[in-house]
Amino acid sequence: MANGTGGEFLKKLAAWTESHREELVSDVIGLVNIPSVREAPALDRPFGPGPAAVIDQGLELGKRYGFETENDGYFSLSFILKGNAEKELAIISHVDVVPEGRGWTYEPYKAQVVDGHIVGRGSGDDKGPSVAALYSLRALKELNTKLNHTVRVIWGANEESGMEDVKHYLQTHTRLPDFTIVADGGFSVNIGEKGGLSADLVFDIGTDSEILDFNGGVARNAVPDYAFIVLKAELAGVKAALAGKDVQVSGENGKVKVEAGGIASHAARPEGSVNAIQKLARIITDAKLLSGKAYEAVEFIAEAFSDYYGEGLDIAAEDDISGKTTHIGGLISFEDGKLIQNFNSRVAIRTDPATLVPRLEALGKKRGFTAANIRLGPSRYDSPDSPPVEILMETGKLFLGDKLKPPATTGGGTHAKYFPRSIPFGAKSPADEAEKGKFGSAHEANEAIAIEDLIKAVQIYAVDLIRLDELYG
Repeated sequence: MANGTGGEFLKKLAAWTESHREELVSDVIGLVNIPSVREAPALDRPFGPGPAAVIDQGLELGKRYGFETENDGYFSLSFILKGNAEKELAIISHVDVVPEGRGWTYEPYKAQVVDGHIVGRGSGDDKGPSVAALYSLRALKELNTKLNHTVRVIWGANEESGMEDVKHYLQTHTRLPDFTIVADGGFSVNIGEKGGLSADLVFDIGTDSEILDFNGGVARNAVPDYAFIVLKAELAGVKAALAGKDVQVSGENGKVKVEAGGIASHAARPEGSVNAIQKLARIITDAKLLSGKAYEAVEFIAEAFSDYYGEGLDIAAEDDISGKTTHIGGLISFEDGKLIQNFNSRVAIRTDPATLVPRLEALGKKRGFTAANIRLGPSRYDSPDSPPVEILMETGKLFLGDKLKPPATTGGGTHAKYFPRSIPFGAKSPADEAEKGKFGSAHEANEAIAIEDLIKAVQIYAVDLIRLDELYG
């Protein structure tokens, strides 16, 4: 057992954490109740008022708990616990969220405790873990734990839509931590993340087609649970063509609206979801309600997103460490005669996403679209036998026992893709069957995290920081 993490310290840590349980829950709820979806910049708020409001709330918490804080221009916020040396360790997380979407049983921004879980948008991704990271720092401070390293807890404000927060941090900080835990995942050590390829598929169908509007989705990185199309058609004819289909038809002659629902999911885990855009595209084209270029475009969308694994876009790839590439269509819009379908893919780690672009472009020439706003994201992979991974696993096993899963790779993208010497770990345990039936995961309706997971995360992170302080000297 590492120095400072023997039985007596663990007892004190457990007692401290339990005595601050209600306070921790209150702080998480306070953050969740702030809608922190990215918006247009406002004054010195680069991501709009919501993410900035969470940073301001964090500044209040830092003052309340006696921490030195650093507001990096509302890109991120650091809580700092000074050590005996200038070198640093860190825990990084994020406090921005994706839009709430539809299908909630609970209020997304009026968080509440239900069956031992905090329910609300961002409770698990990533405001609950962000508060747990802060409380681990607070526990070390209030238990008078002496470390050689200075420790930072960093809350980013733009992880969900570009990671400009961490990119800005890297530009403004010359000293970077010896090691950083990324508190943005599950309780297995995330040793690898797939690469990224996303783009807008643009179909020029003109302004004289049957389509007046086509819209769906709330975020590029989430399977959409709602979509609608507005058609220049006779209301009775559309109702007859779609009788018995799982859609809602409304409107008037010449302006008929058809709506479809789906099942949302994070883009990294599309299995089990239902893409409302693809569902609606298939129903509309099967009913032969479109013609010409409009039909060809919507028929392609129905085909391209009928699988999760890149086949429909000719970008399929697979490897032995991360499995199959996945892809989803997150957003669709219709502007000035152009139908624009976004896609988001998570590319198998051993495949360079750039090598897939020519295949996508060649498919576009065949099927009538151009690929615009192409974005490439890096992959990452760490050896499961590296010393920091072994420390994270050892500590996780100490507190979680068999609930701790083996090291794994994921399709999710975290700050670890850009932040050097960093690995995601925690703060959520896999949901059991009862939880799956009642609560949602990241980017889903009824998003929730177990309070007990947060309590364990505080303890795990505190012990990990002590052990990493020893490892890096």
